[in-house]
Amino acid sequence: PSPTPTAAAPTVSATPRATATLQIIAPSAALSPPTATPTLSRPQQRQVLPVDPKDWQQAFCYGALATGAVFVLLGIVFGLRRLL
Repeated sequence: PSPTPTAAAPTVSATPRATATLQIIAPSAALSPPTATPTLSRPQQRQVLPVDPKDWQQAFCYGALATGAVFVLLGIVFGLRRLL
């Protein structure tokens, strides 16, 4: 049978150890009243859609051009692979 381990006695040193310190943070001044949020412009009438469909034409054109450019690039890459 092996001897049972015993706890070592704590060593006494002159250097103090760090301890947790409770610090309560509380406001010392009165709270200021809320201010109104500035808005650049207020809409006069509410639209049916939350988005503006007037700009969709340009977005669709750019999307079609980007898709076409990807297809052309893929065609060139696969065409060169087939030739080589």
